Amino acid sequence: YAVFIVFLILGFTHFGEAISANFAAGTVKEGWQMGGFKYAFYNIAVTSTVLFSLNYLESRKEAILSGIAAALICIIPAVFFYVVMIGFYPDVLSMEIPSNGIIAKLGVKFLLPVWLIVLFGTMIETGVGFFHSINERINATLIEKRGKGMSNLARGAVGALLSIMGLLISNFGLIGLIAQGYGTISWVFFILQGVGLFTIGIYKIATQGK
Repeated sequence: YAVFIVFLILGFTHFGEAISANFAAGTVKEGWQMGGFKYAFYNIAVTSTVLFSLNYLESRKEAILSGIAAALICIIPAVFFYVVMIGFYPDVLSMEIPSNGIIAKLGVKFLLPVWLIVLFGTMIETGVGFFHSINERINATLIEKRGKGMSNLARGAVGALLSIMGLLISNFGLIGLIAQGYGTISWVFFILQGVGLFTIGIYKIATQGK
């Protein structure tokens, strides 16, 4: 959060007028609705990975407050970044990695290495959480089916397999993945989770207890 706050302050200090002007212009491009839709369903994949944490919630109040807190914790840094990024519109659209391009234009040398540390730290935390969530889902299924969960060796093997898959996928490059796989993955998650949630999910909620 400290890095994002510094980023926001530097952005306003160096490009405050451009940020204000672009917000005031209110430019709206065609296709923004579909872009937002695809982005939302691209990120909805996270919902299935955090379900294991529901075991630690003891009441509806805890669930609601946890959801609100998690949303704020995640979105506040994104808002800070978005506000600064607005100051570089439309040039930011042609930047391969917007964060690096913006930091370069800010001209603050210490910010890029610090930013990369935060970025990789976040990726490590996300990856570990993702690995753990998959292990927990497999473990829960095994306990339900055979009454015995995963061994530590099996958990490690799953983590190693996922790491190898990540390395293979990384060969496509970040830009290539976003350009070619972003839309497809969004529709896959929409069908698997969005449609399922609002059909089977609603049906199960409606028939629960009957």
